[in-house]
Amino acid sequence: MSGVWFGAIAETAEVSALRGRLHRHLLDTASGLDPAWRECVMRELTAHGRSVRAPGGDFFARFPAPVWSFLHWVPTARGQAYAERNQALALFLHLWEDHLSDGQLPEEESFVRLRARAWQEWERSALALAAQWGAPVRLVGAHAAVYREAVAHRRERSRDGYYRTAARQAALWTLLPAILAVTGRTAGRLGPVVTDFALAWRIVDDLADVEEDAAAGARSAVWWELPPRSRAGWGADPGRPVAGEAEGRLGRRAARLLVRAAYRAERAGLPGWAMEVRTAATGVAAAGFTSQSPPSTWRSPRSSSRSPCRPQRRGSQGSP
Repeated sequence: MSGVWFGAIAETAEVSALRGRLHRHLLDTASGLDPAWRECVMRELTAHGRSVRAPGGDFFARFPAPVWSFLHWVPTARGQAYAERNQALALFLHLWEDHLSDGQLPEEESFVRLRARAWQEWERSALALAAQWGAPVRLVGAHAAVYREAVAHRRERSRDGYYRTAARQAALWTLLPAILAVTGRTAGRLGPVVTDFALAWRIVDDLADVEEDAAAGARSAVWWELPPRSRAGWGADPGRPVAGEAEGRLGRRAARLLVRAAYRAERAGLPGWAMEVRTAATGVAAAGFTSQSPPSTWRSPRSSSRSPCRPQRRGSQGSP
């Protein structure tokens, strides 16, 4: 199935450098695992985004810049290690937990242990940043609780409910914008910008995954956009999902969200961030359906039939 995707954002050298630091924060978190689990996890993390320029991987290349680049565009957040670490782990946890739950990643113990360590480091960095900036500590627990409730709530009863849940699932991503706002470190609220972009991304991702979602009978944004007569055929023929009539409406909805996000970023006094969002919106507004699979649709670079990661005894090639 073809799908619309974001326009290509030309990152500044400073924004690209920030992305590299986010990757290093993630690897540093993983390096704290017991050696028995560390090698497998590092192999998985560094397999993503690997290139001549990034031989050690570039995990956050799969995340569109606007959900993390505000750490550069907001002067008071620039170069703040706790902030960078927290946002890196917020993005990582959203993706990692999603793919552990849907089977795209096997629930191997090393991957589960990495999730637990990432949660610990996310909370530690958030609390440290709140203390450093004088933000209410309750924000940390509140955002974590909203996220956990939202990811556990998988069966919505209406289209509006679907989008409300999707917005709440971005709660880890919006903690830093909330801290920046409550401590007066920005000229406007950044959280709504991140949420609007996250909702647009959900729509784009659902358009890309329409065949898989139809085959699984998943109630995606596409399903909610279909009239009752078409919903009845959802999944009946996975090779030809009845999604065509919904694609245009969803593309326009995503474009409106991005236009609003760019406007809000501009109002917050962040024209560089607003330009990134506008650039991302060009692909959606043009309704450019291509055969390219968006990078947000993550499949492990290694075969799903690979042997599980298990700690290796010294001198042994087998499992314990």
